[in-house]
Formats: sequence, structure tokens, C-alpha cells
Amino acid sequence: MSNFNNILDSLDLSQTLDYLKTKDFMVNVISKSGSTLEPALAFSFLKELLFDKYCEEEAFSRMIITTDKSDWQLLLMCYN
Repeated sequence: MSNFNNILDSLDLSQTLDYLKTKDFMVNVISKSGSTLEPALAFSFLKELLFDKYCEEEAFSRMIITTDKSDWQLLLMCYN
């Protein structure tokens, strides 16, 4: 299992997405507030790749959102 926890650099992001195109993967986005820019940005790119690779049902089953129960920002991103 790989851990990509710092993919904001455009080259790192591009390399990470290229790598994941050839792998089966899941995404676990971890953010205490759920609205922090870095995890939200990374999640948006990874979510797009999930939906490009898999059918809708499979893509949703490969997303895990770990955040504070009082903040729904990442969960809302998951469904939008």
C-alpha cells in the first residue's frame, strides 16, 4: 500500500495520478476540519480519477472520508 500525503506540488501530483492509473486503489481522505485546502484539493483530483477508472458505484465504494463528525465538507465533496 502506498501513502501519498503530500501531492500539492504539480509534478508530484502528476506522477501520483499517472502511477494510480495503473493500480487498483482506494482513497481515505483524513482532515480534522474537513475544509482544509490541501486534503480537499488532493481529494478532488483523486475522486476524478476514481470516476474515470470505475463505474459510479465502485468509485463511491473506494472513497473513505475521515473527518470531524460536525463538519460535512468532505462528505459533500464526495457526492458533488
